[in-house]
Formats: sequence, C-alpha cells, structure tokens
Amino acid sequence: VGTTLAPGFRGQVGYRYGVQDQARLLNFPEEYDNTYHRVLFGLEGSPWKWMKLGVSVGPEFRSYGEDVPAGFGSHDELNLFVDATVTLTMAPGDSVVLSAKQFEQPGFGGRSTYEDLTYDLTWRHKFGEHLAVGASGRAYNTDFSYPTMRDDWVLSVSGTVAWTFNKHIQAEASITYEDGESRVPNTWAR
Repeated sequence: VGTTLAPGFRGQVGYRYGVQDQARLLNFPEEYDNTYHRVLFGLEGSPWKWMKLGVSVGPEFRSYGEDVPAGFGSHDELNLFVDATVTLTMAPGDSVVLSAKQFEQPGFGGRSTYEDLTYDLTWRHKFGEHLAVGASGRAYNTDFSYPTMRDDWVLSVSGTVAWTFNKHIQAEASITYEDGESRVPNTWAR
C-alpha cells in the first residue's frame, strides 16, 4: 500500500510471507526449514532532483522448525531486513550509488543459517557522450549462526573504463581486487 508524498516520490508499507524448505536434500539430521513474515516500510523516487531512492526496510519475524540443532537458540527470531539503493547525481556527469542489503537465509551447504550483508559504493564519471570511468567498493559478509559459527568477509575494489560507440554498442574493461577474511583456518585464498 503506498501513497505519493511529493511529485515523483512515494512511500509504501508492505507485508511479505515466505517459506524456506531444505527438504532434507543433503541427509543431515538437522534442517533449517522456516517461515517468515516481513513488515516493510519503503521510500521510492526522487525527493530532490539530485537524489533517487529505492529503500525497503523492516522487521522480519522468522520461525524455525523443530529439527534445528539443540544449541541453535530460539526457534523464533526477530531480524532486520534491508534492501536500499540511493543514487546521488553530484554533477551532470558524476553519480554515486550507495546500496545496502541485509537478510537471513539457510546456508547453501545446509548445516546452518546465515545473515547475508552487502554494502556497495560506486562512483561513475562521464567524459562527454562516449567515455565513462568508474570506481567501486564492496563489502560482502556471511555471518553464520550455530553450529557453523563462521563470519566471512569478502572485500573488493574495482575500476572501470567504458566506451560507448553508439546507442547499441558499448565496450567496457574493468579490474577487481578481492580479499577475504574468515574464521575458518587456512582459507587465505578466499
């Protein structure tokens, strides 16, 4: 449900229900099947001509089944859900994009759940109609809960050069440096 707060700028309130089922695909004795309810509050559009928003944030009420490990903690959790992007147009050829995402889900390996966090910062500058350059940074975190107890970070920086030949053809070259940190021993290459 939403309403216009100003021309080109809207506010919303929403609700989402979901089910995550591992269906014992990996034959582990524990599983992390769950249901969740999210109440979302959102802003979308341009409150000012130099800013564009797309923000959804709110509480998530998650309930796990009975087959989680005994030390997992409460079967009912309250989490924060975030999916937000803000674009700032600093000058006619300069833009900065900030984004953040946060949510919880069962681990893809099947033995835990984890909080997925991603923070991005991207700058782009256009030199006329054809040439654009950019730089970006990302911090990506997977914070696992009991029994896995991992807290992995992948940190990366990138540089990009793009050339637009016409409205149908563009070439882009980029380079990325990535570094990882983990509680798991001997994972320096991650």
